Amino acid sequence: VPSLSTLAILGILGRLDILAPFKSDFIIPESYHSFFHTRYSNATRMNHSSASMLSFVDEKPIISAPDKTSPEVWEAIIEFCENCTTQIISDEERIGFRITDELTGERFISGIHLHSIHLDALILASREKATYLCDDLFFRKLADWLNIRNLNFVSLLQHYVNPDHVAPL
Repeated sequence: VPSLSTLAILGILGRLDILAPFKSDFIIPESYHSFFHTRYSNATRMNHSSASMLSFVDEKPIISAPDKTSPEVWEAIIEFCENCTTQIISDEERIGFRITDELTGERFISGIHLHSIHLDALILASREKATYLCDDLFFRKLADWLNIRNLNFVSLLQHYVNPDHVAPL
């Protein structure tokens, strides 16, 4: 089950192709599709309407050109996920998924303002006894806590391809 962090990092690097040999083994939550399409739509709209972006560095306003790669990144992720096996995560599964005895998955994501796709990926990996492919340390630690097998894309490539394949990344 690839995570948002892994897909985003490889999408930004323009290297989703390195996951192609494993694509037939990937399972993604259905919620990924609408999430990625919404992000693509928002990025496209911003690209067409914004000539510059305002950000702050050391509390000083900086105007810079908008990131024009964003729509292309989301488009590449959408294309990558199109042929992945997709499974539905129900509301009952989200509510019933336990982070701790006192904390459900639904309360966890709403409490720290996360999108449900993060929880859906963990639920799917747990339910299917699948490996959670994640490059976000927080979610990998959470997966460890929940006894969900996980690894990052560098480890995947080092094990299944070869250690030298990772060096250019």
